Amino acid sequence: NSLNFRIDDIRSAMGLSELNFLKRKNLLRYNVVKRYLRLIKENDLENLIKIPFKTEIKKSNSHHIFPILLPKNINNSFIFKEMLKNKIQLSMHYPPIHLMTFYRKKIKLGVVESLHKRLISLPLYPSLSFNSQIKVIKNLKKIILNYKK
Repeated sequence: NSLNFRIDDIRSAMGLSELNFLKRKNLLRYNVVKRYLRLIKENDLENLIKIPFKTEIKKSNSHHIFPILLPKNINNSFIFKEMLKNKIQLSMHYPPIHLMTFYRKKIKLGVVESLHKRLISLPLYPSLSFNSQIKVIKNLKKIILNYKK
């Protein structure tokens, strides 16, 4: 019983046709990222959250996610729950590999685990509206400022 992970012809054709839109979608996501940066600054969130790799934000990148690092006293699971109450879905990307079931070991990687608990990705897709971004940032700020440990 072997597994076949090759892509079929239909999905290959769909993928090839999507390449025609890649530059345009990357540019749209870049614009969303720039709006997030502006909103974060305008809402005085720069001292509350950190933006990993902020210096690497360039027009030529794909901008497939917009990660932020929460303050040290706030766990991302709390933010996830509170944002969901406002119908805002966040994501968590790249969990530490040593915590995945297949690799789980009895080791501690304190810095990695601490960062993982504070890292979230804000919604990011080409058609994300400015009003939706305002809602995300305003709610995020309110939740962070009202957080009680």
